[in-house]
Amino acid sequence: RYLAKPPLMKKYVPLMPMVFAILFPLLLNNQRAGLNVLLLNTAILSLLWWGGRLTFRNSLVTLTVAGTIVSSVMCLLNGSVPAVSVYVISLILLSGLLAAPYLSVLLNGFLTTFISLFTAPFNYLKNTGSVYGGGAKTRRVGRYLGYIIIPVFVLLIFVSLYSAASPYFKDLTGDFMLYVERFFNSLFRNISPQAFAIGVGGFITGVILLFGKMTGIFDLPGETGVMDLQRIKKWYKGSMIGLRAEARIATLLFVLLNAALAVMNVLDFWHVWINFRWDGGFLKQFVHEGTWLLILSIVISMALVLWYFRGNLNFYRRNKGLKILARVWLAQNIFLAFSVAVRNFWYLHYFNLAYKRIWVFAFLIMVIAGLITVIIKVEQRKTLKYLLVRNSVYVYIIFVIMGMFNWDVIIAKFNVSRADKAFYHTDFMVTLNESALPYLMMDKQRYQVVEKAQAGMFTYSKNYLSFADYDTIVMHRKELFINEFQKRHWLSWNAADWRSYRKLLHLMP
Repeated sequence: RYLAKPPLMKKYVPLMPMVFAILFPLLLNNQRAGLNVLLLNTAILSLLWWGGRLTFRNSLVTLTVAGTIVSSVMCLLNGSVPAVSVYVISLILLSGLLAAPYLSVLLNGFLTTFISLFTAPFNYLKNTGSVYGGGAKTRRVGRYLGYIIIPVFVLLIFVSLYSAASPYFKDLTGDFMLYVERFFNSLFRNISPQAFAIGVGGFITGVILLFGKMTGIFDLPGETGVMDLQRIKKWYKGSMIGLRAEARIATLLFVLLNAALAVMNVLDFWHVWINFRWDGGFLKQFVHEGTWLLILSIVISMALVLWYFRGNLNFYRRNKGLKILARVWLAQNIFLAFSVAVRNFWYLHYFNLAYKRIWVFAFLIMVIAGLITVIIKVEQRKTLKYLLVRNSVYVYIIFVIMGMFNWDVIIAKFNVSRADKAFYHTDFMVTLNESALPYLMMDKQRYQVVEKAQAGMFTYSKNYLSFADYDTIVMHRKELFINEFQKRHWLSWNAADWRSYRKLLHLMP
């Protein structure tokens, strides 16, 4: 049952999705991310609070609400894609937590939100009928009509898709699609199709946030059980591999794996940390292929420890040596993660910053946090639920932190400052967003120095955009941005673009 609401408040809750349907196109249609996202988030949280849907009994709800607030503020300050992405992710997780307030694994919010896509419309119709319906018979008829309308609406969508895809199916349906087309043409004479679509999306979002509810037919991963392992005694069933044999196999395996990884780490320390020498190549195998293979090996290493310490082996009285080997194995994997970071550093040193190089560092932080929690799991006899609960929160927090920075500006400043020392990828740099434009511009003397340095260090630099073309594109984008910003609606205002606009005005001849 939904949270109890005062009678007056309960009366207006079914109308709230219509408010969402109005707010979304008003704030988002033909607008960039900026002040509008902050206003929209304030309205959403206010409506959820006023409707009695938003409570802070679950700490994860508090965390995701904080995530929506932080990311919406970052949209105002940066207007960047990472900030918008984190806001959307936070809103999806929040809707999942509102649908299932008992959740302990944050990432399960994605699953409960998906399930709410199907449960929320029926709950909305049921709630609306109970509030505005007449007698029991009227409510029952309205509920049955709702059960019919939704399948029919979904059927119309698929019939439209099939008719557009197959001329034979279109002939079979006769003039049906013609009538549908005429209906939408008359509807969109006064309403923009884009605004209508955004309004429908807002209505659906409101229904999910306010009426989504997790059904009891699905078992979500990590939601059952306890955080601490319990010893379960089992009678011997004649199996050839008992607990003692499993411990011996695991011990031998970890001895061999530790030896192999120790060799790998020593080689990496000598060749990557201390004596790395760049040969002038792309470093593709060294970083691109090597980095992801090493990360994959770390993830498999974590899975291996989790497999052997999944049950009673944690309570085996002769497992002290095995635990030490597991700790050494995980510690070596942490060192391996740092070696991957050093590889990425060298790549950054010679080829400057890029989005993927930044995200490699972020992913390594997640991996190291995961390895540390696995060590704690082995030491304190924790369950898989402990790992899911802790790591889902850590991953989300790292994403929120990543969304707090304007990476385009950071990349532009860093790469331009080192354009005469590292590879300057002109094709990539001209694609950075408008907030980075003031930092992409160079004077003629600087262009000459950079172009000479690039030609001397990188023979393949001629395969990329020339600096003359680079300058032409940047200057053209500058003029377009200044003209566009002067006409921009106040809802699309964000601090990063405003600063860029002010700097570009001062740089104009």
